[in-house]
Amino acid sequence: MSVYLVIYRPDGEIYRTEGQEDDRYDLSERMNSTNRQITIGRTDPAGQFDVGTDIKLPAEDTKISRKHFVIEVIEGPYYYVRESERPSANGTILHQHLSGNRISIQQQGQLLCDKDEILLQSSQGQEGSPNQYWKFQFRDLNATATDEPVRTPEEDKPVQVTIYEYRLGDGLYVSLDSGKPIRIDFTRKLFKFLEYLARHSDQTGNNNNNHRTVSYEELIKEIWQGENHGDRKRDLSNIVSRINRKIRDNCSSEKIPELISNNSGVGYRLNKCTVTD
Repeated sequence: MSVYLVIYRPDGEIYRTEGQEDDRYDLSERMNSTNRQITIGRTDPAGQFDVGTDIKLPAEDTKISRKHFVIEVIEGPYYYVRESERPSANGTILHQHLSGNRISIQQQGQLLCDKDEILLQSSQGQEGSPNQYWKFQFRDLNATATDEPVRTPEEDKPVQVTIYEYRLGDGLYVSLDSGKPIRIDFTRKLFKFLEYLARHSDQTGNNNNNHRTVSYEELIKEIWQGENHGDRKRDLSNIVSRINRKIRDNCSSEKIPELISNNSGVGYRLNKCTVTD
């Protein structure tokens, strides 16, 4: 067992899945040439919506989706964590062991390194407390003794320098280090979302990372005016995923930083973007 997960409940106790014999969920054994990914989500007592879910968490924890996130393996082997095809409104957080950073996971995925932790918000925990999350600790016993992450040659290449500029009433422009700004065109709803986020970012001038987080509730009220608001967080997540994917497709790069960041449990904010009139 060289690659595995240790799963911790919000109260800090180790959680074992059905049929798991010890405290380690063996990834190296379960993920192979014919089974390249596992799905983690919430149990459906009726057994209808959790078909294909490999690690099933308690049904009563309603902040977790039926299919919340996916771990997949590619040649190397390298393990990645990403959102499922229908992202959860409550998001998934990756706590990177080496940097100490906490980042929101998107559909394009993040490389997992030894001792990284995947965090899921729990409805059973107390908001703001250390016991707010389910924790999935990733262990790779093949990692180098220096505790440095092993990365692919592609990942060792310098990331393109990217500057986003949002021109109010006009749209989004992306400047790469290789040429003139590229204008990204969006559908009406995506443009409306970006325009509102930019106008309420409370940011001017050259500091392109000093944006406030706009709450989920505020965005929902603006985007779906006069409609049944309901629980639209999943719809917001889909909008953000579509915007970030559109940018990657137009710039022909998977390495480009995401324009929109999710402040988990609060809302969304612009990232590396200057807002101009």
